[in-house]
Amino acid sequence: MKKEDIKEECEKLYSDIRYAEQQLQILRDICEHEDTFIGTYSWREGSYQQGKICKYCNKFIEPTF
Repeated sequence: MKKEDIKEECEKLYSDIRYAEQQLQILRDICEHEDTFIGTYSWREGSYQQGKICKYCNKFIEPTF
């Protein structure tokens, strides 16, 4: 595989990731979060906390203290 091919494939994959993140946000926005569970949420490496997470879309709803 040539360098140009690698770059092109990486750019395509990053585009796919952006699209998937946008679609996930749309689904999380319309989800009513009717059922939750207590789980561990991590918003960046090394930072995590327990909180309510939607059973359907996996959105972090609120922390549990």
